[in-house]
Amino acid sequence: MMSLEEIQLSAITEGVAREAYTQVDRYLSDILAIRDSFEEKAATLMGAYITVSLALFGIGATMLQRTGSVPIVCALFGTGMVFLTGAWCFIHALKAGTYGGVGSTPEMWLTKGVIDAAQTRCQKCSLT
Repeated sequence: MMSLEEIQLSAITEGVAREAYTQVDRYLSDILAIRDSFEEKAATLMGAYITVSLALFGIGATMLQRTGSVPIVCALFGTGMVFLTGAWCFIHALKAGTYGGVGSTPEMWLTKGVIDAAQTRCQKCSLT
């Protein structure tokens, strides 16, 4: 990112600023759509995984009570734990990090040389 002094010394014209704004606006629209889709899928799958794990625990408890078959019950409980672990992963994925769910640092999506003054030239004095 540029400091205030670097911005003041660079040759950022209205066109360059408009292009940077267009890039950021386009990126924000894309990232919000991706995030909404991501959160919707994670929330749906999290609910399904919790439901399946509770069903497996219930079936296992019922089988243990009626038949006393420990190997089958252990398999059902183990599978239920796998589904609970998957649900925990979806809960963890929904937490927002530094740049949100699927965000990234601005250096990854700003076009080099457009707003970062890496290749801009001062038009008045012909300095790089």
